[in-house]
Amino acid sequence: MSPLVGEVHPSLWVGAKPPTGEYLHKHGTKVLVLCAYEFQPHDRLFPGVTVLRCPIDDHKPTAQETVLVKQTAKDVERHVRAGRHTLVTCQMGLNRSALVAGLAMVRLGVKPADAIRAIRSVRGPDALCNKDFEQMIVRYRPGVR
Repeated sequence: MSPLVGEVHPSLWVGAKPPTGEYLHKHGTKVLVLCAYEFQPHDRLFPGVTVLRCPIDDHKPTAQETVLVKQTAKDVERHVRAGRHTLVTCQMGLNRSALVAGLAMVRLGVKPADAIRAIRSVRGPDALCNKDFEQMIVRYRPGVR
């Protein structure tokens, strides 16, 4: 895949703005998650791909955004467990997409510190520079409100 996209867990990828539908098909992407509040293109740009929307801003999440992020992470977990190549994106592929992917990884049984380390090893040291997002992953316990 492009350097703007990297695999952080089997069948789970994180990246910047989503590539075209043709590129997604070429690389076997079945599920695309759009996390950038400011970048929510129409589904028709991604034919044959399931599009999940989790539009959040790159700031401390509101209570409503927190619920949306956790639900999206649960949906991502379901798709990854089913072996569907899933790409989680945001504007830069560093914070919002990393948050959703990190929570999904914890749901998949990865320890929070290991999820953060895996994301940073693929996306670079600036990944999860939003400390509120990093702490959400550290403190996340699936099934606990």
